Amino acid sequence: MSINNTPETRAFLSVLEAMDGPATMADIRKRTSLNEDKRHYQFKKLEKAGIINVEYKEWGGTSTAPMKEAQLTESGEELLESGFLDEETSEFERANVDIVELAEEVRTYNEFLKNSVYEDVKTLTKRVADLEEQITK
Repeated sequence: MSINNTPETRAFLSVLEAMDGPATMADIRKRTSLNEDKRHYQFKKLEKAGIINVEYKEWGGTSTAPMKEAQLTESGEELLESGFLDEETSEFERANVDIVELAEEVRTYNEFLKNSVYEDVKTLTKRVADLEEQITK
């Protein structure tokens, strides 16, 4: 069964390709700007077309519904290998980065700046002030 090559479908499949394995509904949400209805539609459409298999995982969040997880089928892998994602993907695609990992990196750099660079700047600022005071005497 063939599927329409829409920006939404390319955005959805690009997450599966980038993750190189299963992707949950949460992964799709984090890595695309597809709204909930469009994400559910892509799960349904791609499963019906045989591009993905959908499993339902237990989830300890606030939702009572189990978390959907998509895994490319052999047909799905062949579709991606055929160049399906080569076209421009549009505004629905976000950078394929994990926001949690990115936030952790930002925290790490922030700590480094606070613990290392900030102290150096503070010391240098004091030295400049001392030198300026000596010059004006």
